[in-house]
Amino acid sequence: MTSLWTISSPTTSEGIGADLPVSDMLSEALKAGRALILLDGLDEVRDLNMRNTVVERVMDFYAFHHRQGNKFVLTSRVVGYRAVRPSAEDLVECTIVDFEDDEIEEFIGQWTAALEKQAQGNTSIASADAETERRELLDAINHNPGVRQLASTPLLLTIPALMKRRG
Repeated sequence: MTSLWTISSPTTSEGIGADLPVSDMLSEALKAGRALILLDGLDEVRDLNMRNTVVERVMDFYAFHHRQGNKFVLTSRVVGYRAVRPSAEDLVECTIVDFEDDEIEEFIGQWTAALEKQAQGNTSIASADAETERRELLDAINHNPGVRQLASTPLLLTIPALMKRRG
């Protein structure tokens, strides 16, 4: 397994965990406090000791770079999070819960409207097409228990929505 985190010290710009062509750009953004760091997959680290090490390094990185104004979103499934729950200043913990029927309908309405508006502009045709897409997608969700189960998870709801959109 290749280690993603190569942070040698949170106080240096070297070893920031990004050995990519964008490392200079990332370093500058971090120094200027303009970076948004999205980290996912804590639950993917199977070994508990390694997961603890990853959390420690992420928290060191967070603590140093958060002070400069950088923003962070750290995500994990609950199963990988419970044993190593991190805590730090200004770190807020949230749990995404399943959608209820009205939330699914709201999401689908907003989703289809945004896609049609992007594709066709803010026109009456776009609104009519969005409404048709909304009804068809909700029908598919309500008439298929497997699709309905997917739809209750906010991230997974995008799968049938994208599939419907792509035909």
